[in-house]
Amino acid sequence: MKKVSTYLLLSTLICQTLATTGTVVYAENSSSEEPISLVNGEETEKTEESAGETEDTPSTEETEDTTTESSEEKPGEEAGNTEESGEKPDEETGNTEESGEKPEEKPEEKPEEKPEEKPKPEEKPKPGKKPESKPKPGKKPESKPKPDKKPATKPQKEEKVNPAGPAVFPKTSAEMINTPIHFSVTKSTQEFINEIGEDARKIGQKNDLYASVMIAQAILESASGQSALASQPNYNLFGIKGAYKGESVSFATMEDNGSGQMYGIQASFRKYPSYKESLEDYSDLMTKGIDSNTGFYYGATKKGAKDYKQATRHLTGRYATDTRYHEKLNELIDTYDLTFFDKPVKKGKRKINNNRTVDSYQLMNPINKKTADFILPLDKGYVVSSPFGARGAEHHDGIDLAIAANTPVYASSDGVVTGTGFDPSAGNYVIVKHSNDLYTNYFHLNKIGVSTGDKVAAGNIVGLVGSTGNSTGSHLHFGVSTEMWKSYLNPSAYFDFR
Repeated sequence: MKKVSTYLLLSTLICQTLATTGTVVYAENSSSEEPISLVNGEETEKTEESAGETEDTPSTEETEDTTTESSEEKPGEEAGNTEESGEKPDEETGNTEESGEKPEEKPEEKPEEKPEEKPKPEEKPKPGKKPESKPKPGKKPESKPKPDKKPATKPQKEEKVNPAGPAVFPKTSAEMINTPIHFSVTKSTQEFINEIGEDARKIGQKNDLYASVMIAQAILESASGQSALASQPNYNLFGIKGAYKGESVSFATMEDNGSGQMYGIQASFRKYPSYKESLEDYSDLMTKGIDSNTGFYYGATKKGAKDYKQATRHLTGRYATDTRYHEKLNELIDTYDLTFFDKPVKKGKRKINNNRTVDSYQLMNPINKKTADFILPLDKGYVVSSPFGARGAEHHDGIDLAIAANTPVYASSDGVVTGTGFDPSAGNYVIVKHSNDLYTNYFHLNKIGVSTGDKVAAGNIVGLVGSTGNSTGSHLHFGVSTEMWKSYLNPSAYFDFR
């Protein structure tokens, strides 16, 4: 048996012990002063795992250190730090693997440098400090009430668009000023003219005024009688402010500042019992002027203006602030041929039955401008019991002349009978169409004296007074119209009922 060296035996025993315990033992080699590190294969894998654990540990510490205020701000940078720290364990592992070939070189560095190297996450404050130094981005969300403040300021700007006080409208452009004014004939306006025309003519003749201007102003100021101020129960056709016999009504209105710019105001306006009073009050204003100047409207009268165009020019800037007021009035006068009402009413005498002489009146059809002579349908002895116009919630389309039953009723002018019969409201009736295409209507008759299609002359008896239909007493309902059963005119505007 070969004799084994003591040194060799001791070395074998040490190696077996190391394989069993997995520990590192340092031994001195007589030929080298550096220590030798002995690691088995399993220990190498553990070393790599421990390196991975070492990699995770500092990254967790970094996350805790650097994300206290804004961990979500730079997740990419933190991940980058973790990857960088992860690369170093791999390098260290590589060094460990190399230590199999050079066991003398790395034993001291491993245990001592690993704890010193892994504080490197603390040495890497550059990426780590960015989140700490980035309270700036963190503060931005706090300082970003700025976007919140912007919407808060917008309502204030919008409030300036609608300031309190009168509404101001854009100034009229030069193009609009030079645009010609034009009106088209409408049925509603024509009917309005029919209603007030003859009253305006009489008042104009009496007070030396242009009835054409008066009617045109009434159309323009009252929207042909359709405005709230002109409608029942106000009847203010001209927008005259103040009170009439203590009666007034308040309305919002627009005014022109004299340069084409409009603004709104609230004002009190006069309230009248009918259109007639409104026309008469207008006449007083034109002839008597205002308190500070009685001749203020003198230029709008026939004495102060040679024609209606001079009159309308005088009203612009005085009666109305609209700078084109006279142009609008002139166009209305031309469109509806209102100068007809500037002529005096032709009144004459006419002989009828048994050579009896009666008053005659020339009536013009406002639609076709044709004229014809008419007489009253009754002799003397009647009383006006109900005038034309509003009667409560209804409109009375004629004039009621109270007189004894069976009094003869005369045809008012030459014509043809176009309607006879009974109506629940009108009772027994007769309707005659005349040469100028106007119609006269005779209601509540006790007896009808003609038939449809009969030709009649002025003064022929068409029936007898009665109280049939919707009637409370013996009377004649007398009406004048431009159409059958509608478009009634005011008889009082054409006839003198005493």
